[in-house]
Amino acid sequence: MAISDYLFQVSPVPMLVFDTKSFKFIIVNDAAVKLYGYTKEEFLAETIRLIQPAQYTEGPEIKHITKKGKIIYVNIERTIINFEGTEAILMVSSDITEEVKIKNTLKTAAQRFKSMIQNGADMVSLISPEHNYIYLSPALLKFYTGDIDSTMMIGKNIRDFVHENDYERLETLLSDIYLKKNIQLTPFRLRNADGEWRWIETLVTNMLNDPAVGGIICNSRDVTERISNEAKIKLTVEKYNIISKATSDAIWDWNLLTDHISWNKGIKGIFGYKHLPDNSTSGKWWTMHIHPEDRERVMNNLHNHIRDKISRWKDEYRFLCADGTFKYVLDRGFMVFDEDGISVRIIGSMQDISQRKQEEQWSRLLESVVINATDAVLICTGNVEGSGQSIIYVNEAYTKMSGYAKHELIGASPRISQGPETDVNEINRLKIAIENNIPCQIEVINYTKQGNEYWVSQSNAPIADTSGTVTHWISIQRDISQNKKYVREIEEQNKKFKDIAWIQSHLVRAPLARVMGLVDLLKNFVPGEETDELLIHLESSAKELDSIIINIADKTPKSRF
Repeated sequence: MAISDYLFQVSPVPMLVFDTKSFKFIIVNDAAVKLYGYTKEEFLAETIRLIQPAQYTEGPEIKHITKKGKIIYVNIERTIINFEGTEAILMVSSDITEEVKIKNTLKTAAQRFKSMIQNGADMVSLISPEHNYIYLSPALLKFYTGDIDSTMMIGKNIRDFVHENDYERLETLLSDIYLKKNIQLTPFRLRNADGEWRWIETLVTNMLNDPAVGGIICNSRDVTERISNEAKIKLTVEKYNIISKATSDAIWDWNLLTDHISWNKGIKGIFGYKHLPDNSTSGKWWTMHIHPEDRERVMNNLHNHIRDKISRWKDEYRFLCADGTFKYVLDRGFMVFDEDGISVRIIGSMQDISQRKQEEQWSRLLESVVINATDAVLICTGNVEGSGQSIIYVNEAYTKMSGYAKHELIGASPRISQGPETDVNEINRLKIAIENNIPCQIEVINYTKQGNEYWVSQSNAPIADTSGTVTHWISIQRDISQNKKYVREIEEQNKKFKDIAWIQSHLVRAPLARVMGLVDLLKNFVPGEETDELLIHLESSAKELDSIIINIADKTPKSRF
């Protein structure tokens, strides 16, 4: 419900809206329903003639008729309005029946009644020096008895109706009437016809020496609502003061009519302004202490809330401290509107969020690093490896490496990438590390969604909250398949070199020794029939050595460069 609709409905003054052409009612408020006795549905089915028949349009006062047939006198104010596209008349109807009756009575009354109404109070009475009632106005009679019959009230002492805790104070105040012409009594409580205690404010006038009056005139009015509101305001102020002392925020109260801002101690403790007179500033002072880059945005936001009558306002900006530095603040305010819907006051609190802003900046920086990292990053919940953990975050590099889409990984177990060749011993090392909340690095074979093997080096570390409880685990993984391939190739080369070394040290030495021995024999040999046999042995040994060398050459790793 809009504020205007709410104010229309809760207004104590009867209001009715009807079409200027058909005179049919469009909307009425609760006060009109109470005054005339018709329901809203009954009103909306009829025209203005329901309460103002043609025969009641004549005379000095406007007369209306209620559902029960009672004639009442009303004061009417009409305003032409546009109601949801329809030209209509807003009629404000004030019941002045009692006033008319009093006026008619006073026309024929004596000087006493003329004197009694000169102060224009709502409830009028005349009491004797002993504080007995001599006369009561219809309004006061209605207050006391619910009727305007005065016979049951004349001669009664006011003490019979005053709250026992107020009477002694009232007696003391009334004793001054013999020394002064007029006395304004502080509010006291009277019991009405329903047995309720109502707060009454009274102006007392000494007319004892006036022969036409011969008594004390009391002009009274019911101020119960005002006293109740004052008590609520007092309670609110007390709560405000308590909150101001208890909170570490800077609490402020800005009177928009005077442009005066009252601050609590937070303006000193948080921002260092220790020499502000009465902890007070102007609205301009606050505005000029907003960072120049934030000022226009913040002020536009605030003015929009005031213009659009939005009660709650919130903004974040940088505020200048006494030492010349700026702090990030979260400022929240609640607007107070007057009866016309105009914002007259804002009460709020300013919280220092500099640390949070710094943490947010670091978080955004770290998030950017994680998102753009070439290494795969995986974050899990839980502190029990396996089914007790579930994936809550993976970066783009992880999805590329694993072949799974992000939605397939979120909520899954981190074991999703394990397979037949995944080293159980390495996984057990990780499990022990998780159970003991200690970092761990392992190298295992993982499997893509398509079932392809790849080697990863995993650096796993626990993440704890402010209480030290481990709530998450982060795993940074790097594909080392290519490295593993290089290692296997190097190992194979080393094996071949070992085989060559064995061949060189065992197989080559035998034929080589024979060749060397045959050469020595040939050097010292006398030509004869055995020459051919030596040459045959020499040739055989040379061929054997050549075969071995060819075998070594075949086993020697080819250069990759």
